[in-house]
Amino acid sequence: MIRQRNEIIEQVIRLISINLGGLVNILDLEMIIMGGGVTHATPEFVTRVSQRIRDYLETAEAIRDFACSRRNLSKFGVIWFSSGFVYQRGDFK
Repeated sequence: MIRQRNEIIEQVIRLISINLGGLVNILDLEMIIMGGGVTHATPEFVTRVSQRIRDYLETAEAIRDFACSRRNLSKFGVIWFSSGFVYQRGDFK
């Protein structure tokens, strides 16, 4: 049962990383901010996605500079400005 759960989580991380990696490649993003219940219930989730997404990035610059952060985004409007706020605070890894 635990093995099945871990396999499902690993599959979800892989699929999210593939899709987000595609967005980073197409839109030349430097940062992705993740929020929601899963990211807060399992703190290592964002770290694992951040590490795994690099397998799907196409340029050395993207691999080197990409950052992924976890935030509580309670209002939709916050999404548009939160990345600039996080970047200014230096609150990313």
